[in-house]
Amino acid sequence: MRKMLIVMVALAGCGGVGAAPVIDDLQMPAAATVSADGYFDVDGTISFHDDGGVVSKIRIFIPAVQQTYEFAADAGLSRATVALQVKFAPITPKGIVEYDVSLVDAGGMSSEARKQMVTLK
Repeated sequence: MRKMLIVMVALAGCGGVGAAPVIDDLQMPAAATVSADGYFDVDGTISFHDDGGVVSKIRIFIPAVQQTYEFAADAGLSRATVALQVKFAPITPKGIVEYDVSLVDAGGMSSEARKQMVTLK
């Protein structure tokens, strides 16, 4: 029984079915200004892979207000580098704002969150 448990734990870390998405790279600017629509647009790119499925959602968590926002991701992507835009409302106080980016796959598995900081000017 003990050998079987060790094998199961070892396989769990190898990817494949049941594996959570992984953010390989996240390139976001350190500062943002108000755009024509009145929002602070933070435009960057995100690279990811999901050996256990396809990414279905992008999740943004803003710790200062304990608010989570989820957006549908392009359908059917298990590995990609895509544009990512995070918009902050005009009422957001200027200064440094932390936000966390994570991905959710079709099976509900979530990647580890990537902490980002942006200065809203």
